[in-house]
This record gives sequence, C-alpha cells and structure tokens, in this order.
Amino acid sequence: MMVLRTLNDGTTRITHVPVEVLWPHYNADKGYAGRPFVRLPYDTGWGGSPNSQAGFGYVSDNGYVAEKLIVDLVNPRQDVKDVASNYSDHVYWQLLHEDGTPSHLTPDPAKLNVKGHQGGGTGDKRILEAINLRDAGDKPGYYRFLVWPQSIDTASGKTSIFSWDRTNLEDAFQIGSIYYRYTATGATGARFSVVPGGPPDVKLSAGGPVGYPGVRLSTDDGPVPVHTVQVSLPTGMGLAFVAEGNPGYMLTVLDGDGAAKHYPGQLSADGQTLTFPKVNLALAGKTSQSIAFVAIRATDPDTTGRTSLTFQIGTETTQSTPIEVGAR
Repeated sequence: MMVLRTLNDGTTRITHVPVEVLWPHYNADKGYAGRPFVRLPYDTGWGGSPNSQAGFGYVSDNGYVAEKLIVDLVNPRQDVKDVASNYSDHVYWQLLHEDGTPSHLTPDPAKLNVKGHQGGGTGDKRILEAINLRDAGDKPGYYRFLVWPQSIDTASGKTSIFSWDRTNLEDAFQIGSIYYRYTATGATGARFSVVPGGPPDVKLSAGGPVGYPGVRLSTDDGPVPVHTVQVSLPTGMGLAFVAEGNPGYMLTVLDGDGAAKHYPGQLSADGQTLTFPKVNLALAGKTSQSIAFVAIRATDPDTTGRTSLTFQIGTETTQSTPIEVGAR
C-alpha cells in the first residue's frame, strides 16, 4: 500500500507500507492464507453491560473494569485436516499505558484461553474477567488492550509460524481501550458519610442461615481514597463472624452499579472485631454511593433481641443494618 503525506511546509512524502489482508475463510487457491486473528466487537450483540461498544474507550473513575473487554478468536483453518495452523485455543493479552509501560496486571503478555472458530458467529467469544487498575497500583491514563492470536499445528503439536509474536508490539491487535480517569485527593481525603443500611434488616437464629448486615456510604466530594475499615460485634448477643471463601473473613463492597469487590480481614484475638486495611470504598465520583457488609451468624439459641454491628471507617463510625437475633 502506498501512503502519501503532505507536510506543513508543503513538501510531499511517499512511502510504501506492507499490508497483510486477513480473510475469514481459508482458500489457498485464491490466496487466502487463513492466518488467525481477533475481531473487534461492533454492536450490542456481543454482550457486556451496557454493551461491548464500551470497550472501545471505556472510562473508569475507580479503576474497575468488568464485561468490557471481549476477545473473539477466529482461525479460518480451525479443524481443517492436514494443514498447518489448524487449531487455536488461546491468545496472549496485555494492557499497555499510553507512555509505553505495561499495567501491573500484565507486566508481560498473559495467556487467555479462548476457543477458536471459523466464520462470523459470536458464540465462542471470551469476556475478560473483572480487573481493577487502582487496586493494582496503576497510574491514571489511557490503556490499550492488546491481543496476540495463537495457533498450533496439530500434526506436530507445536506453535505455528502463523501465530502472532507476543514479543512484537506491531503484531498485536488492539481490540479495546480503557481511560482510567482517577484524580487523587489531598492528604485528608474527600468527605463521605456512612449510615446504617446495606441489605435489608437481618434476621438470625442459632443454626439458621448467615446474615449480611452492612452500611451505606456516599460522597458529594469524591473521589474518596482507600481507608481501613473495622467492624465490631455487639457484646452478649451470641453473634460470630463467618469466614466465607478463601482466604476467609471478607468485607464486600458494592459500587453504584452493583459490582462487588471483596477485601480480606484479620480477626481480633477475642473474635469481636474484624480489621480490613486499604479498602477501596468505591466512591470515585463527586456523587457516588456504595454498600459495604460482612457475614455473621447467631450461635446462642437462648439469646434474643434487636442489635447491630459497629462500622468504623476512617474517622466515621455508625451502626449497621438492624439485626433481629432469635427471629424464626
């Protein structure tokens, strides 16, 4: 391909750029090499929330990105017998900052399993799992979502020469981007409020299900920086914290869109207080709201009454969702 460019001084420069045309069908007789490639999401049929078009320039104020980055791996030679590069099941991907440095999430290109296929269907697409640039310690700015499609020769089981070289940026496909628009606050941080809330009123009884009392947070002065969160049980009410999942005791924070982030906590020696360091409260904008809650259960069948947990977030302290102990 010939490229003609006119400079500011009126001079003209001409250069020839090699172009490789990727075709979704393999036909050696017609010159269709059938090299693997990844497709750009182009309409609402790809899924995601609100839809995959957001992946072309998704703006995140808190660094959290979910259901925005989609990979569709097309290999025109997929499952064709007795030809090279006839099986694809993964790509390599990387987030690269505008200054050329990689995200802490992907210091090197990372492998992602994606089912390769022929044709134009979208059923084999892979939506990247949720990521958080802020929690990873990444700096604000524009991040390119780069992908290198891979294939193997089934006859030998080795990587095909038709694969794209993940050590070469020019081989990468850019199939989405993120603008991480975070503004750091001052030393004291933005103001925020904490009030009882979270899930509906919690009813607990010994041997019954786990409950999730919590608090509601809001700010008109965001973004709010990370804080240490302490949650304490009331004395004499027969309650205990519940360790769920791995590594154990967790604080769950739901942002304004309902996306969840879990933070591990340390239980005090007396079992009465959980401490969660460096919690992102998901209050990234000037008018943001979020919910935080923990898991508890009732342990004493003879205790009844109305109570609550105590949440201390920074200098703010409040009671949690009301808890009815002994309720059946």
